[in-house]
Amino acid sequence: MSHDEELISELSDLSPAEPQGFKPEEMVTCDACLRANPPTRTNCLYCLVVLPAPGGAIDLRQPALRPLEQWERGFNTVLAKPGESEFDEKTLSEIATLLRQETVVIRQIFECGQAMPLSRAASLEEAFLIENRLRALNVETIIVSDADLEVEKAPPKRIRALDLDDTSIQGREPMAGATLKIASSDILLLVTGRLLVTSIEVEENKFRSGEPELIESRELSDDEPVVDIFTAQKDGGWRIAARSFDFSCLGERKTLMSGENFGLLLEQLRERAPNASFDYSYPSLRKLLNAVWPLVQQTEGRGWRRARPGKYNVAAVTTVNNETQFTRYARLLQYLKLQDQGQCLDL
Repeated sequence: MSHDEELISELSDLSPAEPQGFKPEEMVTCDACLRANPPTRTNCLYCLVVLPAPGGAIDLRQPALRPLEQWERGFNTVLAKPGESEFDEKTLSEIATLLRQETVVIRQIFECGQAMPLSRAASLEEAFLIENRLRALNVETIIVSDADLEVEKAPPKRIRALDLDDTSIQGREPMAGATLKIASSDILLLVTGRLLVTSIEVEENKFRSGEPELIESRELSDDEPVVDIFTAQKDGGWRIAARSFDFSCLGERKTLMSGENFGLLLEQLRERAPNASFDYSYPSLRKLLNAVWPLVQQTEGRGWRRARPGKYNVAAVTTVNNETQFTRYARLLQYLKLQDQGQCLDL
């Protein structure tokens, strides 16, 4: 046998380092479009419908964790017992791979000691898959759906002024004649944070041919302290924003600075709500929350303007804000608080 024939014989005896695909009987047929999918998928590759369980190959399934559109409702996998377990680097890396996150982010989430979302799945089946895989790694989680939080359906009531007495607080909404009233002893939770809005305006020259030329770029940022007030009532709670609030309820303590007045208002609420928990964690966790609940970004075109013959300017403004993220986090804390008290959240 020649040298070339020996080499070909040796190569033909080698086993492939990786599987060469799945057998036809292992493929999963989508009930909607009737196309075959790999058993590793939870949603159809073609139409995104949830696939049926693949039988004997169920251990092969991997969560897709695709980014959800702003209008889609998802299912959040939330760390149930923060700070109770320590994990080595190998386990943290496995968790990060499963959740499609960076290991450093997963480590920080486990070290912060707070109830935090670990993932947001498009379907309940995918959320169950993530929960089971995390349980195998000794991570205890619970599933909280977007429907449980209802950020869009039950937004917080905007309160522009308060009347305080010994037993209750009364809130007035903008442009509303009637007042809302809650007993001070019924206040369950107050969550503080900051609403951040960044606007980036870009103006470019548009030529009939060639690349656009950047003319000017401007960035504006806005930052406003807020507090969400929750009772056991499932009505979305109250929201007080510093710059749109009348601090007359502070009386002689009122100053000319809204930031100082906001701090004084929190002190008064703390004094008058003996049964309430106060949570100040959001500012320190905001960047970690971005991994699962990204900021809302919208781009608006400002139209075309002819600068000179054959040359046009076009402007666009991109706005990024964290209001939905903060509302979702505050609502999650309310949900967990009610769960601890044996109640279910049904907004």
